[in-house]
Amino acid sequence: MRALPPPPGRVTAARPQRARVVHSLASMPAMMPPATRPEPSPPAVLRVSPAELSAILPRFQGVKVLSLDCFDTVIWRRCASPTDVFHDLEHAPAFAELGFNAALRQRAEATARALARVRSGRTEVKLPEIYRAAFPHLGDTEIARLAAAELEAEARACFAHPAAVRLIEEARDRGLKIVVVSDTYLGHQELRALLERVLPAAALRALHRLFCSSDAGVSKSTGLFRIVLERLSVRADQVVHLGDNEIADADAPANLGIRAVHLAHATGHVAQASRLAVAAGSLLHPAPRRSRSQPAPYAPILAASAVSDPAEALGRVGVGPVVHAFARWIRARQETLSAAGGQPPKLLFLLRDGWLPMLAYRAIYGDAGTHPVEISRFAAYAASFRTRDDVDRYLARMAGPALESLARQLLFTPGEVAALCDAARGAAQPFEALCGLVRSPERLASVLERSRAYRARLRAYLEREVGLAQGDRLLFVDLGYTGTAQMVLEPLLAEEWGIEVQGAYLLLARTPGWERSRAGLIDPSVVDDAAIAALVRYVAALEQACTADHGSVIDYTADGAPVRKPPDISREQYDRVLRVQAACLELVREAERFFEAVGSPPALEDLRIDALGQLGRLLFYPTQEEITALRGFELDVNLATDTTVPLVDDAAARVGLRRHGLAYTLLEGRMNQPMEVRAFGFELATTLLTQHRFGWDVAVDDFSHERLDVPVLLARDGAVSASVARARPTFDGYFAAVVAVGAGEYEVAFQVGAVCGWLQLESAILVPVRELFAPRTALGERLVEEIDVTAELVRDGIDTYDGGVLRCRSQGSLLFLSTRPHRSSGRRLACRLVFRPLVRRGEDARPAAGAVPRATAGALSEAAP
Repeated sequence: MRALPPPPGRVTAARPQRARVVHSLASMPAMMPPATRPEPSPPAVLRVSPAELSAILPRFQGVKVLSLDCFDTVIWRRCASPTDVFHDLEHAPAFAELGFNAALRQRAEATARALARVRSGRTEVKLPEIYRAAFPHLGDTEIARLAAAELEAEARACFAHPAAVRLIEEARDRGLKIVVVSDTYLGHQELRALLERVLPAAALRALHRLFCSSDAGVSKSTGLFRIVLERLSVRADQVVHLGDNEIADADAPANLGIRAVHLAHATGHVAQASRLAVAAGSLLHPAPRRSRSQPAPYAPILAASAVSDPAEALGRVGVGPVVHAFARWIRARQETLSAAGGQPPKLLFLLRDGWLPMLAYRAIYGDAGTHPVEISRFAAYAASFRTRDDVDRYLARMAGPALESLARQLLFTPGEVAALCDAARGAAQPFEALCGLVRSPERLASVLERSRAYRARLRAYLEREVGLAQGDRLLFVDLGYTGTAQMVLEPLLAEEWGIEVQGAYLLLARTPGWERSRAGLIDPSVVDDAAIAALVRYVAALEQACTADHGSVIDYTADGAPVRKPPDISREQYDRVLRVQAACLELVREAERFFEAVGSPPALEDLRIDALGQLGRLLFYPTQEEITALRGFELDVNLATDTTVPLVDDAAARVGLRRHGLAYTLLEGRMNQPMEVRAFGFELATTLLTQHRFGWDVAVDDFSHERLDVPVLLARDGAVSASVARARPTFDGYFAAVVAVGAGEYEVAFQVGAVCGWLQLESAILVPVRELFAPRTALGERLVEEIDVTAELVRDGIDTYDGGVLRCRSQGSLLFLSTRPHRSSGRRLACRLVFRPLVRRGEDARPAAGAVPRATAGALSEAAP
């Protein structure tokens, strides 16, 4: 094998730098008394977050005016974008009567600006011009109705940012004039009417003047700031302007010498997460941006986030909004049940996954009435077997090849489990054989008796932990998803103990009769079954962030103490989880402080819709920081076994994609495939989401029309036949060619030289024909035996380089494999060859720059003739 020399050096043109200087507050020198230190020259633009607004004014001396942008600076909207308001506005009678929906409202504004440009060379417009662009013959009365409806919709959508209100109060106390300068189609009277609805009275009185682009006919970028300076009779350096638009509020005033302060909302991975939460929500929920606005209750809180630690990013940005919304919804559910009469419910947070929701609930409402209880899925089933039908339903629900787990759940001893599974596996149909053995009268009686004793221990545990008494009402709180513990325990608690059980879940799938005693933050009353199923499939990432710091309960002592299996998760992983949870709880507390300062919490419906998008985003579009936080995590499958599976395996995902394309997600049973493919392309995660969401019937051949016909020679007993293997593209430029090779009696040669001058070999695998697309189990166990024969390939007329790079010396170059060593009677095999063409026949002699990894490209450059 030839060594690969380093690639030749590359000269890269320097990226041009922007002339404007940007400083953050942290980079600016602290203020010192003039006697000891002269004032430094202010930077052209100061960049701050909402949390840093209180530190602005002390940074500047000689300032007489505080100029403020209006929207997204002083007043913010509860929706994701300004145009979201139009989706609520279209239901107002004045708009509905005209059929004036959100799309037409946006189009009307664009038309009005185009007309203004034609008529006056300007693009600033007022509301009447916008309405008449769509409906030219509207009268003044109709125009007034439309304007009043739009102002009302804006007033409902807007709130004053507490930090901006405090800044106004500070500027007033310093004796500064405070003006609002806004690029808006509202006139100054309309803008003042809106501010009267939104701003506190004292802050409103502090405003000296409003400057609107629609009144002036010019925007901030095209001359409005010159008008401001003229009307106020001040020099530019006597004005500080604060706004969120980098061009209109930073560049434009700075170019005039105004001390500009750019209010940066979410940036970096926080901004990406916010954008993609809206994207995920639009795919999962039918209403936002169709019949209502897209809520964004946490946008102003996340705008203050500047975390770089991956665990903190996951906790604050990924998990925090969902868990906070869940805690608030739990409270509403509790109040609804209490208002319906009967005993106030006791809140039982089911551990382990109910741990973080409990901490969040307590952070808001205190500890009273909350109880952490250890009832695992294993414990709930173990206590639930009262009749043959209970056993039958369990076996039917859990049908599969994991016989030991089934037998262990039915409370057989380790020796009995081994004997039962050995006997069952000796049968043609192992699962059915196990069912027959378990359902024998003697064994069934043993299961029922052991379950009765387990129930007694569970009751002792609940009496000890929550003071359980007859007539109690319990509210089980958990992440979800069918409410297994409640489903199997609810009948026996009601019939044997006189206890009512209700359920409150973060994510709840539809089951028969779910409405009677179960509800969820995200449930079928919010969104359809397919959307819920798409989330449930990949929710393990959220589970890991919410889990308690101990092993799962598998039994209870006679006096009610929990018996746990040893933790299967490393200490390092738990330590990371604790950092995630701490960041989540900080976000929860910050959100409560923020909503209290605003004066009103988000509507419950808004929290539920936003939680759907936030959770969908975390599971399908995680940020790089979130994936880093979860990388290396092992998932405890919580079936009283020691089995764990990796949560994220990027390397395995890359191999799977190269060998199978996106179909690998059907063949590889790992827990978080969208998170794994996220690094390899936004489109891959989106395809997964939409396939689950909409149930597309997509076949392997549907992904691409491209094919590569590879000549194949098959030899058997001296006879040679020619064929063609039609290779399909998989991922990253790789192709997979599949050839049937009988039961191992054929020798096969892939004439790769006929299609490639250079290629990169990934693998050659033998797999039973009937099981080419057989999946793995949920635990990642392969149901079929694959044989990796890459090392057995014989290269004829081929030079080999590092990294699996091959050079075909002629069109007759072959990759040859004898399947005889793997002959198996009655089992027909196929050989799957996966390779990446680097230079195809008829192309240049060397691979194009960037077509292959840099090290490989350098080697080919050196090695090619």
